[in-house]
Amino acid sequence: MLRALEESASASQDDFTGDPIPLAKTVRSGQPGRPRIEIDEQWLAYANQGMTTKDIANAIGCAPRTVRRRLLQYGLSEPAPPVIQYVERPDGTYAKEWHPTGPTRSAIRNDPERLDNIVKGILDCFPNYSLAMVKAALMTEGHDVSRDHIRASLIRVRGLQPRFINRPIERRIYSVPEVNSLWHHDGNHSK
Repeated sequence: MLRALEESASASQDDFTGDPIPLAKTVRSGQPGRPRIEIDEQWLAYANQGMTTKDIANAIGCAPRTVRRRLLQYGLSEPAPPVIQYVERPDGTYAKEWHPTGPTRSAIRNDPERLDNIVKGILDCFPNYSLAMVKAALMTEGHDVSRDHIRASLIRVRGLQPRFINRPIERRIYSVPEVNSLWHHDGNHSK
């Protein structure tokens, strides 16, 4: 029985002896600078259907920006609109218009009541959350809100914490045998 298993294992092995198909190759032009990385167009078209540019770049061993340039070069992707455009106004002056392509701040920041409800729900489950933890909890729910808006919401929901309201200064009482027995150091200076 062992002999039959060994024979079946050796019969089922692939006998591929050729070189692997290169997905990308480095092309040196003789000019200064980094050599160009050429990516196989058919494989890139296939990989682009289910992988992100970052995953493709990790598989090849190049930067995601290189993958994006090859996608544009082969016509497999559409270029993004320009971020800044200068538009001529009717009076003849030009105005700068911004068209961000990345993630923007959540619209919830303009709706304090809704933000307070979400923050209250987070604090009901986790009452000791700090500002950073509340920000992270909001991010997991898909809300990108600035620290200032979260801080204002925390004050509206929780109120000012007792440790910030009229806290008296605690002074220490020292008992030393002589006047020069206790020295206070200011920074790195010691005299």
